[in-house]
Amino acid sequence: MEVKSQWHNYFSEMSKILTIWLSGVLFLGSFRIILFFTFQDQVNEQTSWFEYLQAMQTGFKFDSAAVGIFLAIPFLANMLLQPFGHKNLVNWLTIKFSYVFYIITSALCVISISYFAEYNSLFNYFLFEGLYDDQLAVAKTIWGQYHPITSFFVFVLLIYGSHKLLTNINRSIEAPFYLSKLNSTSTKIIVSTLIFLSFVAAARGSLESRPAMRKWASVTSDPFLNKIIINPNRSLMYAYKDFKKVSGNSNINPYIKENEFEESLKHTFSTDSNNKHISDYLQKSAHGAAIDKPEHIFLIIMESYDSWPLQEKYTELHITDGLRKIAKQGVNFKRFLPAASSTMNSLASIISGIPYSGVNMSRIGAVGPASSTSIFKQFQALGYETNFYYGGLLSWQNIGSYVKNQGASHVYSAANAGGKGSAGAWGIDDDQLFNFIAKNTNTTKPSFNIILTTSYHGPFNLDLESKGYHFKNNQDYPQNLQQENALSANTLGHLWFSDLAMSNFIENQKIKTPKSLFAITGDHYGRRYFNAKPNLLELSSVPFVLSGMNVNSVKFNENHIGNHLDIAPTIIELIAKKDFQYSSIGKAMQLKQGNEIAIGYQKALNKEKVWSIIPDVNLNSWDGHKQKNLVWPQAIKQNPELTSKYRHYMGVSWNMLMHKEITN
Repeated sequence: MEVKSQWHNYFSEMSKILTIWLSGVLFLGSFRIILFFTFQDQVNEQTSWFEYLQAMQTGFKFDSAAVGIFLAIPFLANMLLQPFGHKNLVNWLTIKFSYVFYIITSALCVISISYFAEYNSLFNYFLFEGLYDDQLAVAKTIWGQYHPITSFFVFVLLIYGSHKLLTNINRSIEAPFYLSKLNSTSTKIIVSTLIFLSFVAAARGSLESRPAMRKWASVTSDPFLNKIIINPNRSLMYAYKDFKKVSGNSNINPYIKENEFEESLKHTFSTDSNNKHISDYLQKSAHGAAIDKPEHIFLIIMESYDSWPLQEKYTELHITDGLRKIAKQGVNFKRFLPAASSTMNSLASIISGIPYSGVNMSRIGAVGPASSTSIFKQFQALGYETNFYYGGLLSWQNIGSYVKNQGASHVYSAANAGGKGSAGAWGIDDDQLFNFIAKNTNTTKPSFNIILTTSYHGPFNLDLESKGYHFKNNQDYPQNLQQENALSANTLGHLWFSDLAMSNFIENQKIKTPKSLFAITGDHYGRRYFNAKPNLLELSSVPFVLSGMNVNSVKFNENHIGNHLDIAPTIIELIAKKDFQYSSIGKAMQLKQGNEIAIGYQKALNKEKVWSIIPDVNLNSWDGHKQKNLVWPQAIKQNPELTSKYRHYMGVSWNMLMHKEITN
């Protein structure tokens, strides 16, 4: 048997590592193509072939780096240990790390398709927010909506194919003849140096001075293409870093420097005041009641109810007739942002009066004193009994402890209203919840009530036909709204049912308690759209509607912009006596000017544009006609005022929550 030289063994192993690196890059590149064709209806028609090539080229850099990380140890082991005769150990490391790469990557790729379908993104910080969610309800939703058995079968096939590929590479790949026969020591050193430098470039994903970096990744004008450039491996890494950056136990503000806080207060509150404490900026004095004081106030926060279904072009669907009618009779703000893209964090922002800044609020806000901006505390000061109604269970996201800590007098859940719905994994049906509230409302005692619904949520398995829903499938849509890849009639039906339950409650309650004020908003934009290419406003906004108590007689400009933090001051300014003292980072909609900017988490809005702001990544904007995308360094240079305002606002918000500087 021929005894092969250590140089031959070195080059044979290096050839295997190179082949595995190449196969890994092709695997991730192929997945990007699969992802593209799976969601190709999201691509803009104006996207050029050059941009497709840009996306693939930039994606290749991230793929190269992702594979290189897994092969770094085998590569170094081959360079350092092979000369000492550790052939078997080096080969063992190569194969084991290759298996680890394919197992992890296959799992992430399979999972990310379902994740993208739900969140319109590869992995982001929201993935780790799910750790605080109702795990059983999440499992039921996944089982009912995303066919995990099929996904698992695909995963097994990928692992089997990877096993066959790696076995074949390990058996058949040898060093090229002309390299294995090199004798010159200087030539070997030069070749080894070139190999080392090439691997470093591959692991960095770049031959340039800067490696493949997220803030330079959004190289096209197409938002969808930009989303699929970074592979699932790197997306997961960035998601974890983002989550830890703002949610970690560090006392370091991730948005502003310690010596910038006073400057941030001035930016956030648009003032030159030299107040030293944030509570001084939050303190407000009511201008005087604009309507008679309501006996009951109902703030209804609708699960996943966003703004697009209220657009005129969808009137013929008759999906949101209830809120349409209520909006026409009252006040309808059409440019309104949620505080967050998740239910609990939007709810917590509305209740606590603290904007969401990326930190899960239900855990932190459930201990210690309530914030001075707590909506419950302020309406108690106005003489109202405060109630919280939720269609799910109080164990979800620690919601029971949270609302009690923030000052709710009474807390009610699905357990108080029968305990079980007809099918929903997240709680009782919305009509059950509203029926319970109607029965539970004491007509003789003034009350302020926050209501959180659940029915418009996956797995979308309510019996809609029994509830009178008018569409059986997409073919029943009006002819002018029938289109490929339209939102399914079943999913849309759950929005219809939720809207019906809410509007029936309001209609009946106006008869039962005519001196009632109603405020309706969505917890977050719903992540589901009738068409495949929603614009950025449709991807961002939620409704805010006021009804009852002759509220439409108040001088409102419905074109003024706002966010969830403006709800409390808007209602307070409607009903409170002159000089009533309250605290809020928001501003009453009736007191706003036309040139203001509303900010939500990773979003901003004014009367002309809407922006998606992801610090260190990109800035997208839409002006009603055209969407524009900037990588982050360009965004800072071209939009310094907006990026600075967002940074200061989030810095103040983070400080309000983490340092609890505004507690009673």
